[in-house]
Amino acid sequence: MEVSLEQLTSEHYSLVAQWISDPKTNRWLYSEWREGNVDERTIAIVAMNHKKNRLYLIRYQQTAVGVAAISQISPVDRHGVIWYLVGEAAAIGRGVASRAVALLVERAFTELDLHSLEASVLDDNLASERVLLKNQFVRVGVLHQSAFVSGQPVDRTVFELTMPSFSHVANPLNADK
Repeated sequence: MEVSLEQLTSEHYSLVAQWISDPKTNRWLYSEWREGNVDERTIAIVAMNHKKNRLYLIRYQQTAVGVAAISQISPVDRHGVIWYLVGEAAAIGRGVASRAVALLVERAFTELDLHSLEASVLDDNLASERVLLKNQFVRVGVLHQSAFVSGQPVDRTVFELTMPSFSHVANPLNADK
């Protein structure tokens, strides 16, 4: 499968803002992304803060289809929070997110020298939960009613992956490199 990550650049800020502003896509993201329309400037601010954030464009068969990120990066604690979305309908359900997360994890542990990663999933996002489990993330708990979506409280399941438990060789997503 031809999936790649590349550093997000200004030419894609508008496209990423469009994906994140779509209620079908952003309903599973953190509240700052769900609260309203996200514009190109917001994406630029987040993308340019390299100390805290790394945003990557996901390409599938050379077409821009989504965004993957490591946020809240702490070089001292060697920790970061990952998030991702596939914004193009034609790429959904094809394993693109799973492969993108595998690539993101590899960058986090090699290029950024992080030791642990965290991710969370709202309780109705089973596809994203499968993506994390395929990439060796482990459920560590549930934050009960920690998010409000469409005015209703929902649970958030928290996942983690640490460098000692990550096996590049054992990761089945690396088999198609």
